Amino acid sequence: MVLADLGRKITSALRSLSNATIINEEVCNTVWWLRNGWKIRP
Repeated sequence: MVLADLGRKITSALRSLSNATIINEEVCNTVWWLRNGWKIRP
């Protein structure tokens, strides 16, 4: 029971980590596009 509980906690922690990573990548991409867009447009 304890091992199964630990497994569930690890799995959910990994899921939140990967979700956070995806969100951070999207934010970084948006910032990059905004910066480059401003540079291209006079």
